[in-house]
Amino acid sequence: MSNQKEESDKILRYAAYAIAFIIIVLLGTYMLLNDDITNRGTFGDMFGFANSLFTGLSFVGLLVTIILQRQDIKGQKEELERQNTAIQVQGFENTFFQMMNILFKVMEEVFFMIKKGD
Repeated sequence: MSNQKEESDKILRYAAYAIAFIIIVLLGTYMLLNDDITNRGTFGDMFGFANSLFTGLSFVGLLVTIILQRQDIKGQKEELERQNTAIQVQGFENTFFQMMNILFKVMEEVFFMIKKGD
């Protein structure tokens, strides 16, 4: 399973490198072919929508992260409540068996005294 994950990560990494390389080559070619500074400014303004897109996506990512953290905290709270209940039961059982042990010791001493008195 981890081998498949490593292969998938490797493929994604190479794809990201390839896309970055293509973008750099295309932008570099455009800069070399266009010496006019106003055309460069217009070219840069074409990508203004990308800024809005990535800002919106980052906001959605932030909301998803908050929702996932709330679910995780809720799960941790439930687990702590179960552990607390288990600890209370364990404490009760421990106290109960200690009291039973004391009772048996007292009964043993009483029977020993009765037997000794005969």
